[in-house]
Amino acid sequence: MAVANHHDSSTTGAAVRAAIRGELDALGDRLNAFRDAASAELERLAAFRWVTEMAGLRSTEVADRAGVSRQTLANIRADRRDADYEWPPDTRILLELGLHGPQSTDGLVGAIGQPPVNDFQVTQALERVVGEGLVAEAGLAASSSSEPVRYWRLTATGIEDVPRRLRHAAMPESRAWTAYVQSDAAEAGAIAEAGVRALGEHGVAVIPAGTVHGMGRPEIAFWVEASDPQLAQAAAVSLFAALLARAGLGPRKEPVVVSALRPPKRPARQA
Repeated sequence: MAVANHHDSSTTGAAVRAAIRGELDALGDRLNAFRDAASAELERLAAFRWVTEMAGLRSTEVADRAGVSRQTLANIRADRRDADYEWPPDTRILLELGLHGPQSTDGLVGAIGQPPVNDFQVTQALERVVGEGLVAEAGLAASSSSEPVRYWRLTATGIEDVPRRLRHAAMPESRAWTAYVQSDAAEAGAIAEAGVRALGEHGVAVIPAGTVHGMGRPEIAFWVEASDPQLAQAAAVSLFAALLARAGLGPRKEPVVVSALRPPKRPARQA
């Protein structure tokens, strides 16, 4: 008597082996994702090396809090994995004032205005963080000229904004997607201005309509951190909504359209 749905041993064996191979492939994909994530965080740690040294943190504390060995920190230093990172002058002003106390405009320019950053970029950044309420006047001091010297301090709002700025500034290149979001002439300028205040001088750009064939509307370009295109799309929509709010434009009635996503410049380096 035949058994329903019966297959011979060669057929069942092939099916079971295929299932095993499929699970191994899935396991490998997950392990690769974990390794890529770990490598990206090491990129972030490399970027943070300058910040931790500026803050006077010992390597033992950095290693312990970051969950890495001191040898890993030594390897990062030897590989100069932080060489490509340029911290925005806006963030550097907050760090300078937070870690070293009130300073004058000239003091900030002297500390931060070193190539590739120039003096004008520092003073423009200072205007932005003052305008955002992150930095405020600490007082005036007498000077040899007729004008007193104005000193600046970090505000409570500035302290609250430091973690967000640190995370964005240290975005790993292996996870930095460039998002292009459709805008219109009435809102593009305001969104870009809000983006520069929130993300720094080069954090947001407006791509005029007609820049490429078939581009009927201006686009807002900015970086988002993500591990894949789907997460990059979601991050772009979220950040664009936040920039709309910062610009005082409120939520859109029409959906946010991400017209393009440019993947990271380079893949994650294995540790």
